[in-house]
Amino acid sequence: MWLTYDLLQPSRSHPSRQGRVTGQVVSQNTAEKIVALHVRILAAACTFAATAAIKCRLNLSGRRRLSRKVLVLNSTYEPVNVCSLHRAIVLLLKGKAETVEVAGTTVRSERAAVPVPHVIRLLHYVRLPRAESRRLSRHAILARDGFRCQYCGSTRHLTIDHIIPRSRGGTTSWDNVVTSCAPCNIRKGACLPSEVGMSPLRKPRPPLPGDFVRASQRVLPEAWLPYLGLAVA
Repeated sequence: MWLTYDLLQPSRSHPSRQGRVTGQVVSQNTAEKIVALHVRILAAACTFAATAAIKCRLNLSGRRRLSRKVLVLNSTYEPVNVCSLHRAIVLLLKGKAETVEVAGTTVRSERAAVPVPHVIRLLHYVRLPRAESRRLSRHAILARDGFRCQYCGSTRHLTIDHIIPRSRGGTTSWDNVVTSCAPCNIRKGACLPSEVGMSPLRKPRPPLPGDFVRASQRVLPEAWLPYLGLAVA
């Protein structure tokens, strides 16, 4: 507001330059108009800054929302994979998928409003690789076995155990590895389960498509569970 202050001051002489006018004499009415103009300019600037900040927050919120995960089913309702909400909406708008389960909210644009999906189904069948050819991974084995020891059912200190130990010719394959807690693994050692009175709770098998979905997510949305062969809690 320095300009307003200067304009409101009466004419005066500079101490080092006698006789020279350094201010400008204006009427009180003109000064009040200038002050009012500056106030409006400042108010408009504050409003613009606040609006820009709100838009920025909305954009960031939208990005977080569009990063949510959606379960993708084959045309046969078999789990295929998990994709982002953004990708799921693109598939829906292109007519390549349909919504099976909705989240109850809506994503809006200038021309369309799309219900936010939890689960979508592809309209054309996608051929998946055979389960036996899937690469083994620790997390996939744990997910296949429900993150439980296959000898005692414990969910703590989980490791991977070869039913037929490698030292006795056992292979690292889907039908020879199971989830085991550390105490059971130590107890079994390099023996066969039958030699130490142990037996897997269920026969190991190649993974189902839903096993890989479970392996990729820490927490499964309740709407996904019926399509992964799990009971709704």
